[in-house]
Amino acid sequence: MLKNCIIAVLFLLPMIPSAQARDLSALQTAVEVSRQEMKGAEADYNADVQQVAARKKNLEDARKQLADAQDKAGQSRKRYQEAKARYERAQTTLDNAWKQ
Repeated sequence: MLKNCIIAVLFLLPMIPSAQARDLSALQTAVEVSRQEMKGAEADYNADVQQVAARKKNLEDARKQLADAQDKAGQSRKRYQEAKARYERAQTTLDNAWKQ
């Protein structure tokens, strides 16, 4: 919108006769409209930048939590495999004792 307003003003300026060029009211209005549009766009940009930063932090936190969970799962798997091996040895020993 700001770009369109500026282009319109620049395009129309050469067409305005010099007597009308002194009518600064229209130009001041165009500048004010452009300034308001710029302020709105700036506010949107700042909000979006803050949202991106917050989402990046959330993503980093989630990645850390994922890595921690994967490490914990790896440790649990190792513990389970060791416990399963001990159980199978104990069960085999018991089965052999019953057979004798």
